[in-house]
Amino acid sequence: MVSAEERRTHPRYDIDWPVSIRPSDRARVFGGRGQNLSRCGALVALPLSIPIRPGQRMEVKLRASANPAMPEAPKDDTAEVRSASVVRVQRGTCFLDGLQLVGLEFED
Repeated sequence: MVSAEERRTHPRYDIDWPVSIRPSDRARVFGGRGQNLSRCGALVALPLSIPIRPGQRMEVKLRASANPAMPEAPKDDTAEVRSASVVRVQRGTCFLDGLQLVGLEFED
C-alpha cells in the first residue's frame, strides 16, 4: 500500500500560521491555524463550532510568516487569499481540544 506521503505531487511543509476561512455559503469569516502547506493544498485546524463538510468550497486567507525551511515561503509577513475545496474533515483526537482538522485543495 502506498502512503499518502508517497502519493503527493508537491512536498508539504509544517507551518503555524493564522488562517481565515469564509465558506462560500456563508458571509461570516472564521479563524484557525495552518498546520501544513503545499503548492496545491493545506491542512488547517478550525474550531468544532464551524460547520465544515467535504466538498464545500471556501475562500482561505493565509497570513504567511517567513520560513527558511520552505523554499517558496515569503521573506516577510504577507497575506494570500486562495479558493479551495474541502477534501477531508478529521475530528478524531483533536476533538478533545475543540478542534477539527480540515484538508483543503486549492482551486487556482
